[in-house]
Amino acid sequence: MKAKNSDTQFENLSAGYDGIVDYHNNLVQIRFTVAGLSIAADGFLASAFFQTDAVVLSRIIISILGIVLTFICGMLEIRTFQLLNKLLKGGYEIEKILGLNEEQGMFSILMQTQILPRFLSKPMKRPAKREGKFIFSHSVMFGLLYASVFIFWLTMLALVLLKIV
Repeated sequence: MKAKNSDTQFENLSAGYDGIVDYHNNLVQIRFTVAGLSIAADGFLASAFFQTDAVVLSRIIISILGIVLTFICGMLEIRTFQLLNKLLKGGYEIEKILGLNEEQGMFSILMQTQILPRFLSKPMKRPAKREGKFIFSHSVMFGLLYASVFIFWLTMLALVLLKIV
């Protein structure tokens, strides 16, 4: 009876682990999709903004749309980052219970190589091995992308309001 209970617990943990892996993979895919769509939308807005015959009111509206779009995508990125870190911790804990070593578990491998921005969270396990190279994480790059585009749209709005553009 005890062996059957142990098998059931292992199956439940294994099923939970598979679910966490699937959800993690979906979040990563969503993260890059949102970034790509955001860049495409910003490109569309920028091309409309820089039309030579665009009136001031349309440039103001386009700038505000760009600010709102970038803000929403930035907030989605922050939430996705938080969810990915929760899944990373949960997946790592399940890997330890299942008896997977550091080279077998997906989340163990991710924790070894992940470089987190210090202002968002503490390192999960130990600092990543940089092997003599400075590496930026996807989280830092996404943050820089959204911050840069946000500043661009704020600048464009200010220039339109000051009647410079």
